[in-house]
Amino acid sequence: MKLLFKMSNKIKNFISGSLFLAAILSYFLLKNNNFIVRLFFCSSLISLSVFILSLNSFGQNLLTFFIASYEELKKVIWPANKEIIHMAFLVFLFSILSGFFIWIIDKAIAFLIYAFLLGWK
Repeated sequence: MKLLFKMSNKIKNFISGSLFLAAILSYFLLKNNNFIVRLFFCSSLISLSVFILSLNSFGQNLLTFFIASYEELKKVIWPANKEIIHMAFLVFLFSILSGFFIWIIDKAIAFLIYAFLLGWK
C-alpha cells in the first residue's frame, strides 16, 4: 500500500510538472491568439498544476514554504531610493579603483619580468 501511495505521489508530481510546462509552452505556441486568451489559458493550466501539486505532501510542503517566504519578504525593510543610488555609485567607484589597482600591479609585474628576468628593453 505504501508503494502505491509513493507511486501515486510521483504520478501527481509528473502530471503537475507536465501541466506547468504545457502552460509555459502554450503561452508561446498561441502567439497568434489574443493576449487575454493566451493569459487565461496559461493561468488556467498553472492553477490546475498547483492544485494537483497541492494534493500530496511534497506539494503541501512546497506551498507552505512559498507562503512562509512571502511572509518573510513582507517583513523586509527595503532601502530608500537615495540609499540604493548611493550604494550603486560606491560599488561602481570601488570597481573602477580595484580595476585600476590590478592594472597597476599587472604592469609592474610585467615590467619586472621583462626587464630583469628576460632582459628585454
